Amino acid sequence: MTVNDAAFMLALMNEPIYHQNIGDRGLRTVEDARKYIQEKIIAGAAKNGFGIGIVEILDLDNDDDEAPGEVVGICGLVKRDHLPAVDIAFAFAANHRGQGYATEAASAVLDYARLRLKLKTIAGVVNPTNKSSIKVLEKLGLKFKNKVTLPGEAAAIDYYERNL
Repeated sequence: MTVNDAAFMLALMNEPIYHQNIGDRGLRTVEDARKYIQEKIIAGAAKNGFGIGIVEILDLDNDDDEAPGEVVGICGLVKRDHLPAVDIAFAFAANHRGQGYATEAASAVLDYARLRLKLKTIAGVVNPTNKSSIKVLEKLGLKFKNKVTLPGEAAAIDYYERNL
């Protein structure tokens, strides 16, 4: 992900379902989104050696190998100091949910975590009412372990985990 993805991030992170299931990150302008990407996403990747990326649908029928695909969501790995394992994170634009993209992208990220990063365990945190994300985590083999309350949050969320 780069700061050039700010317009997409602004739109994604202001969808009502994003606010409901993940939270309101206070992004209201493209500049807010650029700052968030720089200070959270890019800085986290530099610190940890992994992070969140953009998910695109590629047009395999297009002869132009340089043509960008359609951006549909985000997926990657996050290291939170207060969780025992790196967690997998994903979010997709409303018009691209329910089409298998989250499962496909997250599965590739899990392969990367296991094969390249040599991680032994992966976690997932999810709002207990977010049935579609729970379904993705379970398809990936993660199992519910317990409830956790993240710093700065009032409500507990579900913590899932899987050995890789």
